Amino acid sequence: MSADLSKRAHVHLLQGGAASNTKAILERAKGKVLLIDEAYVLDPRRKNNQYGGNVLDTLVEKLDGEAGSDIAVILAGYKQEMFDMLENNPGLRRRFAIDDFGMHFTDMGDEELKQVLISTAAKLGLVFENLALTDAVVARIAQKRRMPGFGNAATVGSMLNVAKTLKAARLAQAQSDVDEARRQGAAPPILPDPDVLVRSDFIPEEMDTDKVRDGFAGLYNTEHIMQELDALEALIMAAKDDGREPADILADAHMVFVGPPGTGKTTVANRFGKLLKDLDVLPSDSVTVVTGTSLMGQYVGETKEKVLRAMNQARGGILFIDEAYGIAGSTTGSVSFGREAIDTLTGSITNADFKGNLLVIMAGYEPQMDALMANANPGFSSRFNKKRIVFPAWSAQQASDAVISEIVRAGKTLTPEAEDQVHHWCRVLERLPLWSSARDVFETVLPSLYLERANRLRAAVKDRRSDGSSAAPSTATTSASAQYEAADVDSALAPIAANRLKLAAARDRSYFPSSPSAPLRPERTGGFDAGDTDGSLSAPQRSKLNVKHNIRRIDDSEDPDEAKAEPDVWAALESACSELGYEADFIVQFLKEGNYPQELLDKIVSITACDDLDKIRNLLDGQKGAFLVRLQKLIQIRLKEKSEEEAKCQQKLLMMGRCPMNFEWLREEGGWRCAGGSHWVSDADVEQFRN
Repeated sequence: MSADLSKRAHVHLLQGGAASNTKAILERAKGKVLLIDEAYVLDPRRKNNQYGGNVLDTLVEKLDGEAGSDIAVILAGYKQEMFDMLENNPGLRRRFAIDDFGMHFTDMGDEELKQVLISTAAKLGLVFENLALTDAVVARIAQKRRMPGFGNAATVGSMLNVAKTLKAARLAQAQSDVDEARRQGAAPPILPDPDVLVRSDFIPEEMDTDKVRDGFAGLYNTEHIMQELDALEALIMAAKDDGREPADILADAHMVFVGPPGTGKTTVANRFGKLLKDLDVLPSDSVTVVTGTSLMGQYVGETKEKVLRAMNQARGGILFIDEAYGIAGSTTGSVSFGREAIDTLTGSITNADFKGNLLVIMAGYEPQMDALMANANPGFSSRFNKKRIVFPAWSAQQASDAVISEIVRAGKTLTPEAEDQVHHWCRVLERLPLWSSARDVFETVLPSLYLERANRLRAAVKDRRSDGSSAAPSTATTSASAQYEAADVDSALAPIAANRLKLAAARDRSYFPSSPSAPLRPERTGGFDAGDTDGSLSAPQRSKLNVKHNIRRIDDSEDPDEAKAEPDVWAALESACSELGYEADFIVQFLKEGNYPQELLDKIVSITACDDLDKIRNLLDGQKGAFLVRLQKLIQIRLKEKSEEEAKCQQKLLMMGRCPMNFEWLREEGGWRCAGGSHWVSDADVEQFRN
C-alpha cells in the first residue's frame, strides 16, 4: 500500500458537495494511506461548519474499520479536539478505535528540544557562543510548552528566525560603531563573528523586579497593593528556594479583587501579569478579560465549552473574570448553567493543561462575591478565594489630587482657583450616582478638562486674528493662558455633574412628581417649609415667576422694612432645587461652601425677578446656617427611614424564598433583583406579602 499523505485533506473534503466530494477522494485513495490532518475541523459542532457533519457521515458509511481493507485513513490533530469529535460520533469512534489504536505524540522534552535547536542552527551555518546559552534558550522554549499551540520543533524554528533578525540588527549596529570610530580617528572595535549567536539574540535584558514595582508605584492610591505585592514576592522567592514548581506556586496564588467599578482592578491585574512573567512564574504576561455572564451558555453543554475556551485562551497568563458573580447564572429546568460554570472552573483548574499554567482573578462587588463563594461548592471557594484584595472607592480628595498630579506630570499647570474648582467638582461628583473613581479621573475628568482648555486657547487665537493682531503674544502671556483656569474646570465638569443628576432622576421614579401638576423633586429634598421646625417634609410649593415676596426668615420673623423690597430667596431656593432635581446632599455641599451653582442662581433670578446676584448671594449667606441645621436633620431622618424600610423588605424577600441561590437582593427601579441577576420581585409583590 503506497502513501498519499495530504496534510490538509480536510480542506479538499469540504470543497464542493461535501458528501460526494468525500466519496470521490476515498475512491482515489484506495490502496493508499490517506492522512487527514487537523481532522477536528470536520466536527459539526464547530462554528461556521456547514459540511463537516456530512464528511464524517460519509466516512462512517464508506469505512468499515475491518483489517485488510483496501484503504487506510489516519485522522490527526490536537488530542482534546480529536477526542471531543470522536466522542460526539459513536460510529466514527468505533471505526477509529482511539482507545485501542490511538497514538498520542507527547511534547518534546528539554533534551530533545536542545538537539533540534543545535541541529537546526547548524543547518543554517550558525553556532552558539557557548553550551550554557543553549540551555538558557531551551529553558525559554520550554516555558512556551505551558501555553496553547506549542509547536515543538516548529517553535524552535520560530525562535531561531527571531534570533537571526536580532543578530542582523546587532551586526549592523557593530558596523555602524566601526564606521563612526574611523570617522573620529579612533581605533575601531572588533566586528563580531557573523556566524555566532549570542545571548542577546535570544534573551532580552533581564527585568529587575524593582522596575516592575516602579510600574505599580506609578499608579495612584495603591498603598494596599504594595503590601500584597510584597507578600506575593516573598511567596515566589521562598517557593523557588524550596525547589517548588510554578504549578505549586500558582495553586496558592488565585485571587479575588473586590470593590466598586473604576477602582483599578483590571489595571492592577495587568501589572500582576507582567510581574509573574518576569519572575518566571507565568510564561506570558497576557491578561484575558471576560465577564461572568459572558461565560454562560444558552443550552446544556455550551457553558462548559465557553469556560474551557476562555481558560484555553488565557492559558500561560491570567484569566480575569470581571463581575464574576455572573457565573451563578440562571436555571433551565433541572440543569443549572451557573453550577455547570462553577464545576467546570473547579474541575479544570487542576488538570494538567491548566495546573501551574493559569492564574485566575475574580473581581466584583464584595457582597455579591461573598454570596457567590458562600453558595458555590467548597472546592470552588478553596481554590479561588485564597487571597482577597480590597479596592476601595476613591475619595474626592484622592481623585482631585490625581487629576492635578496628572496635569503637572504632562508639563502643565493650574491656577490656584482652578485647583480649588477641581477639588470642588470632585466632591460634587463623588456624591452623585455613577461615581467610578479612577475611571472617572482618567476617562472623564482629564479628557474633559483638556478639551475645554484647548477650546479656550483656540478661541483666543481666533480673537487675535479677528482683531487684526499679527504680533505673536509674549512668552509670559502664552504661559499664563496655557494654564488650566477655573473657567476651564467649571465648563468641563458642571455639565457632567448635571447629566448624572438627571440620569439618576430618570432611573429612580421617586425623583419624579406623583401627579402631572406637581413639581419635580429630589428623593430626599422635597419642599422645605420654613415653619417645619421638626424637619418634616411638606408638599413642595412652586413660586410664581416675576413676583416679589416678603422676606421669610427661618424663625418665622419678618422685617417690615426689608419686606417692602427684598425677594423671598428661600421660597425661590426651595422651588429652584426641586425643579433642578438637586439631592439634599448636594444642597448641603454648596451651602457649606457658599459656592452656588450658576444654574441655581439663574433659576432664583427667574423666580424672584431680582437680577442683583450679589444681593441674592448675601441673602442666602445670611441665613444658611440655620437652614443647614434643619436640612441635615432631615437627611438623617430620611436615611434612617430608608434603612429601616429596606431592612423590612430584605426580611420579606428572604421569607418569600424567590432566589434559590439565596443571593442578596439589590434595589432596582420598581422592585428588587437578586445579586445573581436572574430573579426579580416587584415592590407590589413585596408589599402584598404578609409575614
